[in-house]
Amino acid sequence: MFWNRSNPQTKAKRSARTKQGAGTQPALPEQFEFQGHHVIVQRKAFKRSISIYLNSGKPVRVVAGMSTSMEKILAFLNAKATWIDKHQSKFAEEAKKYPSKKILQSEKFPFLGAELELRFVVTPLKRAFFSRTEKALNLHLPLDKWNQLTEEELSEFIDDLKVYYKKESQSFISERIKIWAETMNLHPKELIFRNPKTRWGSCNSKGTISINWRLIGAPVEVIDYILIHELSHLQHMNHSKHFWNLVEKFCPEYTHHEKWLNEHHKALDFLI
Repeated sequence: MFWNRSNPQTKAKRSARTKQGAGTQPALPEQFEFQGHHVIVQRKAFKRSISIYLNSGKPVRVVAGMSTSMEKILAFLNAKATWIDKHQSKFAEEAKKYPSKKILQSEKFPFLGAELELRFVVTPLKRAFFSRTEKALNLHLPLDKWNQLTEEELSEFIDDLKVYYKKESQSFISERIKIWAETMNLHPKELIFRNPKTRWGSCNSKGTISINWRLIGAPVEVIDYILIHELSHLQHMNHSKHFWNLVEKFCPEYTHHEKWLNEHHKALDFLI
């Protein structure tokens, strides 16, 4: 979340500006408590406004000019106190609903809309790897590591899990988009996979469609909606009535799928 307010006293003379020297180190952030929230103030040269940034699990970050007084910063924080409380409470609720995932026996991981239980399996191979069944996500561990790894050492497999999810996503979604491209008679020039934090897909004027591979954790019908949405942009590079009519033609319940993403997107954040 972000809030910005322009500083009314911004028209300082150029001669009065202080330039940071080549060997000068930036000022350390100022830190303090504000109404139960930890705040970090970052100063930037020539910054002409006060901005507040909120992110889950992180302090309230205020960005202000080098000469902005702490009195003005506190006044701005007080003016936005209700807004800050609202979103910090929302972050706390989301953290409780979607706690951090751990590589532990019986931990649940979303995959194609299902909750797969993590199971540890012995493998004769020398390298650990992931696989899945209809109901389980399996971490295959070499015999010499079986029952020998600490929780901290197991946590290192989260990167391997992300690689596995990405590979499965690329395979599954590549096939799904072929089906929908044929059905809609709209064919992208290129399909690429990325992992942006807040966007599920995009389509540019060159006909390249980009899909967030974290979607592999969502139900198939939600994935299909995103694919239909982006394929529709090949015909309508906007969100006009004609665009939404085309989306609705192939995905009549698209509003339900958008709602699912709005309500459950945090469940997929462990893959960021």
